[in-house]
Amino acid sequence: MTSSFYLSILALIYIYLVLNVVKNRVATKVVIGDGDSEDLKYAIRAQANFAEHVPLAALLLFAIDLQAANILAIHIFGIVLLIARALHMSSLLYLERKKNFFKFRVFGTAGTMFLILIMAIYNIILYFTHA
Repeated sequence: MTSSFYLSILALIYIYLVLNVVKNRVATKVVIGDGDSEDLKYAIRAQANFAEHVPLAALLLFAIDLQAANILAIHIFGIVLLIARALHMSSLLYLERKKNFFKFRVFGTAGTMFLILIMAIYNIILYFTHA
């Protein structure tokens, strides 16, 4: 299944985000909450935002794959999802904090939401055309 490639890359990104939170918790000695540490706040939000938005997008991508959709569509959706999440993550963890540049976070969030919308519609179309 084509989606398994993209889902696996997303899983690796999630592991990176979790380890980044752990690293910041160890460095600040904060077990619960953020301890008013800017680094930890941003690390927590990057991981939480990923955990909030990616599961639905991943399920939709997997459902498209299960419905034997056009492989090119699966690749396009997977690539767009990876790019959107990379933009969001890099903005929160690096660009926004160091250069006050938050446009990538806006593009990442908007890209993810738009992609979820498009994949949901595409899944519905596939359901009725393959029934």
